[in-house]
Formats: sequence, C-alpha cells, structure tokens
Amino acid sequence: MTYHIWGDDPPETDALKSHIYSLRQALDKPFDTPMLTTITNLGYQLAAENE
Repeated sequence: MTYHIWGDDPPETDALKSHIYSLRQALDKPFDTPMLTTITNLGYQLAAENE
C-alpha cells in the first residue's frame, strides 16, 4: 500500500501512520463506534453505522 501512495521514494518518517493516528483521534475517539477501520493487507476503510 505504501508503494501506491509514495511511489519509489517513501518518506523517511512515518507520515502515513501519523495521519492515520490523527484521523482516529478526530473520528473514533469521541464516539462509541469506530468509523476508521484497518483492513489487513489492503488499507483503511471509513464507514458509518447504517441506521
């Protein structure tokens, strides 16, 4: 997945992890149900519970 985002030159820092952490803090922390989920070996999924 990192290859598709950053190409042949991935950044030296953990920029992607940092962004995902920030998103989780904004989207998941204030609520009971997580909206950002990790899909193993694929990436991430943003989903809301259907009402």
